[in-house]
Amino acid sequence: MARGTYEIDKEKVKRLALEQGMSINNLCEKAEVSVSVINVNKKHYPATIKHIADALGVSISEIVKE
Repeated sequence: MARGTYEIDKEKVKRLALEQGMSINNLCEKAEVSVSVINVNKKHYPATIKHIADALGVSISEIVKE
């Protein structure tokens, strides 16, 4: 993944979390990020997105908007 910031596909993240039996709060706690990372429309650094992807067991590319 190149440097810069990326937008998370919030709906996909929420769906993946639900499929794994996690609430958004649970996911954010596991990923060690603020709930606002998922709920606010803004771009994030790859390191932040990686925490979320790791918590979901998916790749970064699966949860960022193209």
